[in-house]
Amino acid sequence: MSKKNHIPAKAGTHRNTIFVVDHATDNLDRFKALFRKTPHMVYYSTSPEDIKAIMVGVSPDMVIGNFHMPGHAAIDFFSLIKREAPHAIRVVFAEEADAGLMMRLLACGTVHRFFCLPWKKHDVDSLLIRDLATRARLRTRKVWDFLEAESRIPVLPEVAMRMEEVLHDAEFSMEQLVNVIKQDPVVAAKLLQLVNSSAFPKDYAITSLQRAVTYLGIRQVRELVLFLCAREIFPPSRQCSDASVQVAKQSFRCSKLACLVAKTVAPGLEMEAATAALLQDIGKLVLFTPTFCETYLASLALDPLFGVLGGEVEEDEAAFGISHTELGSCLLLWWDMPFAIVETTANHNLPLAELQGIPKSVAIAQRCLREARFGDQVVTDLASLDPTLPLALWRKGAKAILGG
Repeated sequence: MSKKNHIPAKAGTHRNTIFVVDHATDNLDRFKALFRKTPHMVYYSTSPEDIKAIMVGVSPDMVIGNFHMPGHAAIDFFSLIKREAPHAIRVVFAEEADAGLMMRLLACGTVHRFFCLPWKKHDVDSLLIRDLATRARLRTRKVWDFLEAESRIPVLPEVAMRMEEVLHDAEFSMEQLVNVIKQDPVVAAKLLQLVNSSAFPKDYAITSLQRAVTYLGIRQVRELVLFLCAREIFPPSRQCSDASVQVAKQSFRCSKLACLVAKTVAPGLEMEAATAALLQDIGKLVLFTPTFCETYLASLALDPLFGVLGGEVEEDEAAFGISHTELGSCLLLWWDMPFAIVETTANHNLPLAELQGIPKSVAIAQRCLREARFGDQVVTDLASLDPTLPLALWRKGAKAILGG
């Protein structure tokens, strides 16, 4: 095990703790070059055993590992990290030939992110730096303490837990996954409803759960089932039921428009953008529960114009001192969602110039819908977009969605 002590962090700079494990020393050298000028504390090793030993006294914010580690299975190593360091981003990498195997780890929640070598082709450096910046925005301890103080640590419903058990069996089949979902008729029916919605456009209707699972794929099925279960985990109080419905409608509208935007901004990732949009405001479900509803409704007096679709009123210490974006992104991190979805939930309110890919697609859709809803009462940064982008088309789409 080697440890690199980096330059002291400047005032206001977040310092993450990172573990990197790879038997190939040339890859370790590349990581060292990447992190050398950052304030992060990085531990490098050629053996997972060293990483396990150091975790006894050090908790990581990110763990990066090669899919191929002699004598160690990636799924076992990252499953251990998942148990021992639930707040850490888990990242696996390998050559492009292994993309399918790494995607399987992502789909079942064993890792949050995977990337393929070579480095420059896939812009790996900027990807990792962006993920670390997002991780710095997640006050996981504060969110955990906030939920724990009110006995609101989320427990997944039975259908979700059974699904997780199936997906973590290396020999699982799609039929097993379908059978688990069938055990909850409400989730099964809503999954069919979602897959046939305009958020997932297609030229035909899907009438069976088997076809729905095949069409969506393992990763998307897992994400949507957890989305559907979230309302069971955090049922709204009677006073906040209307607000809950309003946010759910807005999330679905954003999902439809994000799919359209992603065709240009993140081509090939339209379905992923649609799911990320559905989950972006999941943190508000926590604030709609009986424990927090009264305080939340009172806090809206600080933002009377846009109500539950408006600004970050929750961060005011008179309210909660924490935002729904932090609540939602931390929950999604703990639920092992792909980091693109965590990133979207954490960052969709950032300036568009700071976003890219799926988060940018969702943020553009969100702003277009806000303009369509509130008109001149709201000012967005959509004008900062590249003028070659079809903004007029997206704005027209937003008006059509609201009109529908």
